[in-house]
Amino acid sequence: MKLHSAIFLVAIAWATFLRPAYANLVVEQHLLVPLASQFSVRLLRLNLQNPRLQMRPRWASPNQVTGTAPLAQIAQTHGAIAGINGGFFHVQRQMPLGAIKTDQQWYGGAILGRGAIAWNDQGQILIDRLVYGERLTINQSLIFLQALNSGYVKAGIARYDSNWGEFYTPLTQAEQIFVVQSDRLTSQVSGESAIPIPRDGYLLVARQADPKDLAKLQLNAPVSLDSRTMPQQFSVFPQVLGAGPLLLKQGQIVLDPKREGFSPGFSTTKAARSAIATTSQPGEILLVTIPTQANSTLPNLEQTAQILQKLGAVDALNLDGGGSSGLFNSNDINSKRPVHNALLIFLSQ
Repeated sequence: MKLHSAIFLVAIAWATFLRPAYANLVVEQHLLVPLASQFSVRLLRLNLQNPRLQMRPRWASPNQVTGTAPLAQIAQTHGAIAGINGGFFHVQRQMPLGAIKTDQQWYGGAILGRGAIAWNDQGQILIDRLVYGERLTINQSLIFLQALNSGYVKAGIARYDSNWGEFYTPLTQAEQIFVVQSDRLTSQVSGESAIPIPRDGYLLVARQADPKDLAKLQLNAPVSLDSRTMPQQFSVFPQVLGAGPLLLKQGQIVLDPKREGFSPGFSTTKAARSAIATTSQPGEILLVTIPTQANSTLPNLEQTAQILQKLGAVDALNLDGGGSSGLFNSNDINSKRPVHNALLIFLSQ
């Protein structure tokens, strides 16, 4: 269903902060009316070129990347003034399912070539599909790793470092686990219970891995590690958060859920939505939610992309939605369940 060209503004500056400390931070509420139904839209508009505002990916626990908490609690734990729920996660395991990078350090690798956003404090922003890969060099042989600190499990060898937490507990049966410390493969350990993750190294977890790769994992062998991204520009940005699918590129709808590994029904389901978008204004970001409201309908992903176009978005990324969707601003919050991570807004002194 195509959207009607009109945008009905229910409340401009639904909560506009007039104090200098909150300059360039405005929350708006819109009512977008397509042909026979209507969508309620809440958005937070900010400019990352403002030197007093910073946006960072953060998660439930400051000490590990596993765990979930309500959006408001995550924001308050980290001292944020506003935020929106972030990327996908494994609900039962409470583990990330996508890229997380903050302050130049990768806390979780991208999966399935899904959409992601990258940015810096100068207001430069990149929204595109992201491929992240790591390779291990051991005794001059290469092993391409399957994942970093991820709840996404498939055949291959994954890596878990101390950002995952103090311990790693096996996620599948018959895992083979190797310990790397001080750039050397030091031991192989049993995978039946919680295994300490060395702070000066990491664990390599093999799940139905290629026997040729397993043969390369020789004890006491020196190892080195490097990572790459496609597009390469993602590697130079200090902050990255993965989600998906990609919705808009240069103002055009580029929705392709299958390409990003989503199920066929994912894009057609009507649900509460969260998204992040750039506009034609340099450094400007829109944090957008389309929540469940009385007398309004919920969009599928195609309609979400159309709504973002009407709001003036240029590039846009879908975030986790449904019960995870929420926008936090001071005492206002709209979310239904705990989430793993969020995009939070901080105010510098």
